[in-house]
Amino acid sequence: MLTVGGDFYASMVASPSVVAARCDYMSGDKMYCVHEAPSADVIYRHAREGGFPADNVTEVTAFIGPATAGVATV
Repeated sequence: MLTVGGDFYASMVASPSVVAARCDYMSGDKMYCVHEAPSADVIYRHAREGGFPADNVTEVTAFIGPATAGVATV
């Protein structure tokens, strides 16, 4: 899963190259979006075609939360 971090943008544009938009987070004047996509290049293309910035794309390598409590992985 990849996250997009960038300046605030007003809307998402549907794109068949992005598998799924999972959720968005707002923090001050920034918006962070979590998408499932095959690569960072797909996210950058999605942003470029949608006309909004994707300043940084970061792969999410692990999820933690109640479902993973007490489960250690190496």
